[in-house]
Amino acid sequence: MIVIEPDALLILPHLQAWNVDTISGPLTWGFPSIASFMDLQHDISRCLANEFDVTLDGIGIISHAFDASVSRPSRGRYRVLNALQRKLGDVEYLEGVVGDGRANLEISLILGVNNLTMTDPGDLEHFALRAWEVTNSLQLAGGHISFSGLPKPELILWPESSERVQKVSRRIALELLPGHALVSREGALDQRLTQLRKVHPNVNSLDVLLEFSSRRVEPLVITQNGVSDDSARTEGIEWRARRRSARLVPIPVGYASIYPVRAAEETIDDNQSPFRFVENLFSLGQWLSPHRVWDMRNLLWQASIDSDEGVYRFSTPFYAADPMV
Repeated sequence: MIVIEPDALLILPHLQAWNVDTISGPLTWGFPSIASFMDLQHDISRCLANEFDVTLDGIGIISHAFDASVSRPSRGRYRVLNALQRKLGDVEYLEGVVGDGRANLEISLILGVNNLTMTDPGDLEHFALRAWEVTNSLQLAGGHISFSGLPKPELILWPESSERVQKVSRRIALELLPGHALVSREGALDQRLTQLRKVHPNVNSLDVLLEFSSRRVEPLVITQNGVSDDSARTEGIEWRARRRSARLVPIPVGYASIYPVRAAEETIDDNQSPFRFVENLFSLGQWLSPHRVWDMRNLLWQASIDSDEGVYRFSTPFYAADPMV
């Protein structure tokens, strides 16, 4: 993946996203998919193209609050997601793939800006406010976006010296707290796969992904001296849940083709756009506190497209290569 380093960062802080779809794929739920945020970035870029000669490259995601639409049937112990299932035409049966799980979010967005020629503070402020207004008219994962009012958006020209980069990133991070940024961690998935294959050669990436996403309860042997060994006298067994490492979560990170490109004349909706059938790509993500980031550009999700292989993938290149575990 080619890493794009933007000339400036556009900060859209504390946006309210109402009634967004949190079923991000056939295996995951709890937050909108990265594809939804990439769509929002492209929508903002297209809306600003008529007024400003700039490009938006990359989007950073910080979550401050999450309120899922859930209920407790019959006052039971467990909460159930209120999934909205839609009927497809005259079909009488419902499929889970058309279900929507809704939630309200408070998020902040960081957008990379390139080809920026303006330097006047007034022009920078005008651009930030215009992007703020445009975002307010768009949708995220089927939900609506609104603003709390404060703080205001900001367009920051990115410094060149590493000392200034850390200083500016520190200021931005403090303004975005409390919250957690979502980054990709493909390196952690690959490293764990290598470790498990030394013991179980037939393990695949899906097994590793399920291991990170599942909650496992394991027996812990209690002895007289507190050491678990064969020579010590066993006092009992205590069952404990395995602690999850570093807020790692499974997330969809793009699409892979399952069929060659079809000609535009073969499409159902129109006869102008070629299409191909795809399926989700899954990997690991991590919720990371912004105060641990020394360069805010590392939080930007970027897209890579390989049309020949049929792979359309999203990643944060800096964190994707770091094994971390």
